[in-house]
Amino acid sequence: WFLRSATVEGRDILRSPMVVDGQDVSDIVITFTDRPAIVSGLVTDAAGRADGAAGVLAFPADYQSWLENGSPPAVARAIAAAQTGEYTISDLPPGDYLMAAVGLEMLEEWQPAMVKALAAQALRVTLANGTAARADLRRR
Repeated sequence: WFLRSATVEGRDILRSPMVVDGQDVSDIVITFTDRPAIVSGLVTDAAGRADGAAGVLAFPADYQSWLENGSPPAVARAIAAAQTGEYTISDLPPGDYLMAAVGLEMLEEWQPAMVKALAAQALRVTLANGTAARADLRRR
């Protein structure tokens, strides 16, 4: 099962968490699915060759709000590509994402300035429940 959504009073708390400060929370809806959204592709280097030394970052297309809300991890992923340069991410909730190829050393610590710089060159992908998207990336 994969997390599909979590809302409180219609508000997406995966992307914009809420603070619960001693109050009762009602009208919370958490939805799981057995049909995940999948994105996969091939990472190449600047010369167009498969890049087995690359990582892939996926983060919300509305990255500014995501950063302002503390970068909730439920809607972002950092993975290493396989030696063949191929990658697959199958556990992101549906939504609009930006995908970027980076060096493996950049997977450990995401910094807001890095996300902002990557967003300018990232590939936009829309993920929907039960569908597969392809996002081939080039590491610069």
